[in-house]
Amino acid sequence: MSLYSVTALLILDHTGKRIFAKYYSPPHDTEVPKLTLAEQLKFEKGLFEKTSRQNNDILIYDNELVVYKALMGPKIYMVCPPEENEAMMFQALMGIRDALDVLLESQTDRDALMANYDRVTITIDESIDNGILLESEFNVISSRVTQEANEEPSLQNIDFTEKGLRSMFGFAREKLSQVVKQQLT
Repeated sequence: MSLYSVTALLILDHTGKRIFAKYYSPPHDTEVPKLTLAEQLKFEKGLFEKTSRQNNDILIYDNELVVYKALMGPKIYMVCPPEENEAMMFQALMGIRDALDVLLESQTDRDALMANYDRVTITIDESIDNGILLESEFNVISSRVTQEANEEPSLQNIDFTEKGLRSMFGFAREKLSQVVKQQLT
């Protein structure tokens, strides 16, 4: 199991056409070539053909672990390396699906997903960051998407002295360690 546990998140409509696709690769991994658009579309087409004939929620396709679930017509897919924990990945996928269901008021057909594309994108970004699984609880995800900013950021309130910079780096180090501890548990 790796910190970078998600290779791609896809939403394909009932004909296999792309509604949403985001491919991830670890930033430090230069050995794995990034897929071209043609390779992505070929992968998505083959994946859709394979899953349209099956009723499972988890499968191995093209040496990748794929967990998927149907929405109202479209299907949402999470693609992961084969050594990942499929139960954990499926739980994360269900969290994204349920958050979309709540945010779009149970209207998760193709037209609703396209009309609310901003919410779809933010929902996925609140769940997965650069292939790192951040959150899998649908209520936490949906509350983060609907949460409004409390105040405008201002450069006037930032202390750029040495003490202020040390404090800022300490805060960043603390937040990073919290995220890493969350991912490891």
